Amino acid sequence: MDSLLSFLETYSDVDVAFIKEFIEIRQGDQKSGPFRIYLDSIFSWLKVCKDHLKVTLTKTYTEKIDYIILPIDREVGKVGGPNKEIILITEDCFKAMCVRSSAKDAEKIRYYYITLEKLVDVYKDEIIQNQQKHIEKLKHNMKKYKYPVKGALYVIAVDDGHKLGRTDNLNKRLPVYDTAHKDKPEVKYVFYTDDVVKLENCVKNILRDQEYRDRKEFYMIELVDIINAIEGCHVLITNFSCSSCGDKENITKLKKHVTEHGYETDKVKFGSIIKYHLL
Repeated sequence: MDSLLSFLETYSDVDVAFIKEFIEIRQGDQKSGPFRIYLDSIFSWLKVCKDHLKVTLTKTYTEKIDYIILPIDREVGKVGGPNKEIILITEDCFKAMCVRSSAKDAEKIRYYYITLEKLVDVYKDEIIQNQQKHIEKLKHNMKKYKYPVKGALYVIAVDDGHKLGRTDNLNKRLPVYDTAHKDKPEVKYVFYTDDVVKLENCVKNILRDQEYRDRKEFYMIELVDIINAIEGCHVLITNFSCSSCGDKENITKLKKHVTEHGYETDKVKFGSIIKYHLL
């Protein structure tokens, strides 16, 4: 009740006393099905004559559909005092009575009730969403994936941002993050390469202005921006093009290619333009 009360107080302009009564109605005994609002409560909310309200109810609405009358010995959850019967009405009937009533506070009370009804639905949705997120985290924390033992740049999601890292064995590197964080960090991207040091240096240089404050290799940018930088740098450090023959080759063939052109190195260009929209 405390969490729901706090939620309704925070996100509505409804009187706190009314909120508490509303919660009691919603969380009370459900033996009477949809008939959950005591007519006595409506007397106090609307500040109207009890007898007049009862007459209006019985003449305008239908018993066992809009309201029920229970003998005092069948009362569900409250003491009826000197009354010999307990009258319970449905929520729809209550709201209809507020619309028809000429009482000064009728419209305000109806507004209160409808506002709280809507907020309770929001509250329930948030609980469901949070539970689903918790389940997904548990599933993620239980996952055990075997990564290839090879040089790689990786990106993990942590603290609402992205952490860039370099490793020769991702299986040994990730447990370091597991012990440092409550939830197992999620690996968002892995790029394997034979020259991981050069690739990392290139990427870090491109992203140097995007590094978040004093946190090393931590970026509050979109994942796609980091991926663009990694893939662009990979092209830069692993490929060359020759203006003489128009070939585009892997860097491992550079020596043979230059030899065939008589060491005319001015005709050889390394890499290509990196398509990186942050720059």
